[in-house]
Amino acid sequence: MIVSGGIDPLGFVVDELAARGALIERSNGHAIAVLPAELAAQFELPETLALAGATRDQAIGCGLGSPLLDRLVTEVRGRLPVASVIWQAEPPRLPAADRLAARIVVRNGVADVLGIAYAPAAYLAGMFTWIAEADDRYQGMAMVVAHAATAGEPDAACTAAIGALLAGDDARVIDQRDARGAAGGVATIAKRIEIEIAPQLDEVAAAVARRRDRERMRIDDYFGSLVAEAKQPRRQVERGAIMARVAALRAEHAAKLHDLGARYTLRLRIQPVALAAIAMRVAEVRLRLRRRKGERELPLHIPPGARAPDALACVACLATTRAPILCDDALHVLCEACAPEIGGRPRCPACRS
Repeated sequence: MIVSGGIDPLGFVVDELAARGALIERSNGHAIAVLPAELAAQFELPETLALAGATRDQAIGCGLGSPLLDRLVTEVRGRLPVASVIWQAEPPRLPAADRLAARIVVRNGVADVLGIAYAPAAYLAGMFTWIAEADDRYQGMAMVVAHAATAGEPDAACTAAIGALLAGDDARVIDQRDARGAAGGVATIAKRIEIEIAPQLDEVAAAVARRRDRERMRIDDYFGSLVAEAKQPRRQVERGAIMARVAALRAEHAAKLHDLGARYTLRLRIQPVALAAIAMRVAEVRLRLRRRKGERELPLHIPPGARAPDALACVACLATTRAPILCDDALHVLCEACAPEIGGRPRCPACRS
């Protein structure tokens, strides 16, 4: 379940149990549930229980990593991998969309609005869980949304509205079976989820590296003291025996460091929880991009609830940007990371290929 764009594991557990016949009374941060006998036996739970976002006394935790949440997510993933809906929310009025489009900035070129009209569009939303393991285990959930055709990314306000839609908190939804038009977004969200969770993984990697370095210092100090003792024995020992002992210690030291590297290697697993193809009506802006003597047209979309046009997708890395730079040959869109400087001729992977 998603609340205001954020993940609500307790809400997901409560909704799933309620959908299976449980009676739920929820308040801030916890809930009381009465389960049918069959459901309680299926999950090996008491028929009356307390649920909480975190493990508490006399309450079953429903936070990330909890057994109950993991089992429900696994069952839901197997039962409903893809949903398809029509969202009947109204896009911004054309004059308002025109004002939003006028704010677009191209760092090394000019953007002109040629026209604006309403148009159908398909977005793909993906909810993913990620697990990073080294000497410890870290996990979390994240959601990404992308325009199926342009790979554009809606702003935070629209993403939060889509989160509410997927959580069932928006009545302007009609079930739909046809998901045509959204398949093109699958590769985009698969790549973009890596970008989305990168800051969290950086924190995890830094924590793992700190523990690895502390462990390595401890091992180095331990074997350093053993080698020093072996080189200066308290009684008379043949030099050959001393060298053999030192060699054995250094070999054991190297083996410990090898094991240390394997134990602190970060392994990442990303799994989709749910995918949703969302058909909606958007304000579509025809944008003309100009740089030097070249120009090209580009569609730009403003979906319902958005306070800014979709961020443009970089052709090099599929990250998004609201301050693009254009390559010289085909005026491809590049992000700040792929083209940090506006001077000179940006290196464009799409043109090189």
